[in-house]
Amino acid sequence: MDLAARYALEPRLREPFLQAAATLDSDHTAGRVYTVLLGQSGLRQDELAAVLEAASTIESDHTLGDVLVHAAEGHDLSNAPLMDAFLRAASTIDSDHTLSMTLIQIARMDRIGDREQVELLRTARGIGSDHSLAEFLVEFADQHDVSGSVRAAFEETMNQIGSSHSRDRVSAAIRR
Repeated sequence: MDLAARYALEPRLREPFLQAAATLDSDHTAGRVYTVLLGQSGLRQDELAAVLEAASTIESDHTLGDVLVHAAEGHDLSNAPLMDAFLRAASTIDSDHTLSMTLIQIARMDRIGDREQVELLRTARGIGSDHSLAEFLVEFADQHDVSGSVRAAFEETMNQIGSSHSRDRVSAAIRR
């Protein structure tokens, strides 16, 4: 059974639940609590933003990535405040692979505007691995029209790739 369905919270209990979760010492347990909150039906945008902000304190890259992927898969993060909260949390991820996989979830969203796409690309500059950055950029190029201000941000991010093989993969993706 889905944790969120099993632990449905009355809306009035969401904020105290989130406050209690912030006191947990275990990243794994906090991640489970945030996942339960993200799975609640009728979650308001301010509540979603609060969960994303709280999740940014998780030190485990894997656990934080899981929480953020859950948020991206279950919610429309296309408006600026939610996207900003998501990207602030994502920017605390040190693992190149985890950050890439997390940002790919946002890149797969249909309805993100140019501003949010540029911010997503800026956050991707935190990916130090040529391979992981190329994976993200190829996925991004497959999902979005890379033109205008987005193109400039895309190329600036692509220029961080040192490997000619990885850069060639990305270049081929934007020519498709």
